[in-house]
Amino acid sequence: MKSKMKVYVGIEGGASFSKSILVHENGTVLAEASGLSLNYLLDGIDVVFKRIIEHINELKKNSGAEVLSKIASIGLCMSGCEEESANRKIEKKFLETYPNVAESVTVASDVIGSIKTCTPDGALVLIAGTGSNCFVLNPDASRVRCGGWGHLLGDEGSGYIVAQRGIKTIIDHDDNLRRSHYDVEPLRKVVYDHFNVSSNIELLHFFYTDFKKSTVADLAKKMSDLARSGDSFCNSLFRALGVDLAEHVKAVRSKISEDLLMKKGGLPVICVGSVFFSWDLMKEGFTETLHGLIDEFTCYQPVVSAAIGAAYYAATTAGNTINVNFAKNYRTIYNYHNPRATGGL
Repeated sequence: MKSKMKVYVGIEGGASFSKSILVHENGTVLAEASGLSLNYLLDGIDVVFKRIIEHINELKKNSGAEVLSKIASIGLCMSGCEEESANRKIEKKFLETYPNVAESVTVASDVIGSIKTCTPDGALVLIAGTGSNCFVLNPDASRVRCGGWGHLLGDEGSGYIVAQRGIKTIIDHDDNLRRSHYDVEPLRKVVYDHFNVSSNIELLHFFYTDFKKSTVADLAKKMSDLARSGDSFCNSLFRALGVDLAEHVKAVRSKISEDLLMKKGGLPVICVGSVFFSWDLMKEGFTETLHGLIDEFTCYQPVVSAAIGAAYYAATTAGNTINVNFAKNYRTIYNYHNPRATGGL
């Protein structure tokens, strides 16, 4: 082909959806695409590979420019890719299965894409959407994780958990097992409307017969609206979410490098997931839990797809570079500074 440009593909693969991007080495976005979930633990590796190829074909079609038949590097930052040895095997199998697609492939956890979208260095990532996770990437490439165990074994701080706790409190209250000192009736109405039911017993269908984690988690947005209207019960539930997420940070605190803690603005905390649109309801519980443990931190919320970070990570791992204006990829939602750390009151 006539074009000599070097291009990269980044793919953000979640358990619910996926996004991809085709990027020129100068940082110009040539095309974007969306697709189905990319979690090999849930979908199977063959299905994931097929969907990746669909992304690449769609990107080439949408680019409106000639691209090399072989992409310089592909970054696959996907949920479920937490084990490095397994990631290396996926890379090897992909290149063996599709030898003419790319010169190199890099597979990593979806949290890596979030970090590399906002900074070329390290950061702490908190994921709070349908599920939850906490991950630290230090500048020396060392890493530590807390959470990410799913709704049966974890997910504290997630949309699913706040919904489940609200529903469980109502059920326990009605059973006279644990009577709530809050008025549960406003939330009961929201819950029943959300699931289109008129009794607690009808809720069982959505938790057992036809369980969809995302359907339950979607209730969180309606609960946040109720909290902002002044409902004390829902306010307490979101405050508890803030505590949950801060507890994850506490768990990894000893493994966070001083280089990260001493960055301008303190520890960079990248906040990913729809639950952070309710940050105003969680902030108090979060900051009070971390008070005295971390002198300063700044919370950043990405405003673009983590596919950009996946492409950047793939390029740097392959020894190349992409020009990325990281400051345009996030917004600052909060800065905490302990005045006692600098001699203040």
